[in-house]
Amino acid sequence: ADCARPGLPPDVAALVDELRADGAGLQLVNLSPSETRNLIVQAGAFGEHEFADVTHGDQTIPVGSRYLAVQLPPSTSIRLDTGMRRFANQPTYAFPWHGDKIPVPYQ
Repeated sequence: ADCARPGLPPDVAALVDELRADGAGLQLVNLSPSETRNLIVQAGAFGEHEFADVTHGDQTIPVGSRYLAVQLPPSTSIRLDTGMRRFANQPTYAFPWHGDKIPVPYQ
């Protein structure tokens, strides 16, 4: 999110540890001892799914989007349980910072 590019930020690891018909489990780790990292998690390789909600600990938050923003403080490890609606969106190569359009840098 901070660099407006795909991929994980420095010092961050991600693991999908569970897949279900209606969701997924995701573990995120920030190994940096001093820097907060900001991530955007996308539902599906092409944003074709939609996050219905996300649960962290005993707190569930409604999302209703193909993207989910996560802020990881220094030296933090979290596990998220996401509820999903599969194939709720048209697949796209666009990233969240593009809006609904794919930029064409060279014409």
